[in-house]
Amino acid sequence: MMNQLADEGLAPKCEYLGGCAMIVDDAGPQISVDKINTRDCIIDFFSQLLDWSLKHGIVNLDYNENNWCFNGAQLLLVDIDFDKTCRLQEIRTNPVVIKRIDVKAYSDDHAALVAFLNVEEQLLWNYLNQG
Repeated sequence: MMNQLADEGLAPKCEYLGGCAMIVDDAGPQISVDKINTRDCIIDFFSQLLDWSLKHGIVNLDYNENNWCFNGAQLLLVDIDFDKTCRLQEIRTNPVVIKRIDVKAYSDDHAALVAFLNVEEQLLWNYLNQG
């Protein structure tokens, strides 16, 4: 999954070590507000991630602050736990998603995914600007 995201420029290339371990050569420094002084790269990342999720039918549910790096001008997701994903068709029944959005307000999975990613994008931006 990480290398599929890497193919789209959303994650660094990595090598599978075994179990749940992957090795990444250099993904850049962890994100911080001084590295990302504009919201545009975050919005762009989540827009590309929406396209990736629709294409592959997989939704990442874990956008912890420590899961991000900034390499050059590119925001990268550097840690994905496959146990914290769901299939697109399960998005409106997933407990993580239900905590973030009112899933009953969305009649289809695409709309729910857009709403969920918008909330996650806003949470990341808020995190970066609280310090």
